[in-house]
Order: sequence, then structure tokens, then C-alpha cells
Amino acid sequence: MPERRINDIVIIQPIHTEKAKAIYQVSKEAKKIKGSIVICISGESGTGKTEITEELSKLYMADQKTCSIIKLDEYYRIPAILRSASRKEDFNIGLSEIDWGLVYNETADCIESGKEVVIIEGLYAIHAVGTFKVYLEGSIDETKEFRTMRKKEVIDELRQRVLRAEHLAVISLKDKADVLVTVDGNIK
Repeated sequence: MPERRINDIVIIQPIHTEKAKAIYQVSKEAKKIKGSIVICISGESGTGKTEITEELSKLYMADQKTCSIIKLDEYYRIPAILRSASRKEDFNIGLSEIDWGLVYNETADCIESGKEVVIIEGLYAIHAVGTFKVYLEGSIDETKEFRTMRKKEVIDELRQRVLRAEHLAVISLKDKADVLVTVDGNIK
């Protein structure tokens, strides 16, 4: 069963709404799996994946589309509360941290239940099966600033190493994207 995270702060700013609108415009005509558009949104921590996903789902629902959101944060093999200790031991950062079988099954369940739009969001989301893949550009410095603003955790030495490793893992997926969204909201 996916882990449910509580007390995660979501701060929607105008740039998130702008980016969601841009993604909405280019994703509406994406190919479908059994009638469903599956949008995968990746980017480094702090690029606004969660906020943009929330705004994008509102746009699709306003267009009378049924929508489900799959948050990769809920599909890590090791729960968040134990992850730092585990990472200290083996420093396993990247795709193997996610239970992709569960993500696939959840996506299939959403499609089979008739959801017209499924949005998968998370660091490595564009690795998932999807019909439209989005990469949000950002930098490690923006990640640190954003995580500090969200009071997500203390940026200690281990966290800095994790952020660097996540950065490398995330940018290695960039070529899988159908579109890149720049920091200022332009689509490439």
C-alpha cells in the first residue's frame, strides 16, 4: 500500500498556474491508452511538480475530465521516516527506490476505472508508462531554497549528498520528456 504523507506544505504561486496552463494546452491532444491521457511530470525537488500537478488537474476537471493523481513520493520502497537512515547505510538513490510495479498497477487501475486523465508526479515520473512526459527545469540551488522555504527538512551534509545524487538521476531522464518547461514557464 502506498505511503500517505501528511503535513506536506503546498504553496501554489502564479508561476505554477502559468506552467500548468502551458502544459494543459500542449497535453490535451496527447495520445491515449484506452481513452486515458497519462501525463508524467518530473523535475528536481523544488521545481513545483506538486503545485503544477494540482493546478493541471483543476484545469482538466474544469474541462469536465475525470482525473487522478499518482504521487511518486507515496511509492518509495522505504518509508520517508526510515529513508535517511537507509541512505546513510547504502546511499541507494534513484529509480530503484521506487516500487514501479505498484506505480504501474495504480496507473492501470486508474485507466481501467475510466479516468480520462492520470497525472503521475515525482522526481522520476517520466520513467513511468505515460503518453505525455514533462520535464520541469530547475537547479540544485533552487531546490535547496525551496526545501528551506517549505521547511521540508534540515539541509545537512547527508541531505546535500542526496540532493546531488537525485539531481544526477533526474537529469539522466530529461531526454525521455516530450516537452521541457523552463523556469520561467516556456515550453520547449
